[in-house]
Amino acid sequence: MTKQSMKYIFIFIIAAILFYRFTERPQLFYDFFGFMWRLFRPFFIGILLAVLVNPIVKWLGEYFKFPRALSILCTYLLGLIFIVVCCLLVVPSFIVGISDLFLKTSTYLNSIEEENWLYQFMQNTPYIEEIIFYVQENIHNITKNMIALLNSLSTSLFTSVMGLASEVFNWFFGITISIYLIID
Repeated sequence: MTKQSMKYIFIFIIAAILFYRFTERPQLFYDFFGFMWRLFRPFFIGILLAVLVNPIVKWLGEYFKFPRALSILCTYLLGLIFIVVCCLLVVPSFIVGISDLFLKTSTYLNSIEEENWLYQFMQNTPYIEEIIFYVQENIHNITKNMIALLNSLSTSLFTSVMGLASEVFNWFFGITISIYLIID
């Protein structure tokens, strides 16, 4: 056997062992690639932004004869202005939709009161007294469960805020990387 064939046999054996380990416990495979994705995500964002922004930077440099640094600055400022304008267009319509929902909810509630809907519902429900008695007897358990629910919601809110902060950091780091890639 030659030295070259030994190298190929060794690589094949290593690949076979890795394939066996990954098929034996695929969760390790998913965890590894998930970790690698989280680790290198800012670099992927930076490379993607550099690839997308570089033609605009070149065009600004050639057409307007801007220096490269000014072209990069203008491109990112234009991107930021675009994002802000999109937010300014979307957020007010979202707020108008929510306020309309609240306004219509109050009219629906007024119509329910006018039609005496709740009184009719209580008259037509045969076990309403037992339900009210059950709620009064178990108010302690209900409040304990509500507190547990609020605790879990606050935990998930904290997790969401931390995820958002991580995402902002990834994008900031990615933008920084893309600027360094474009400069060269």
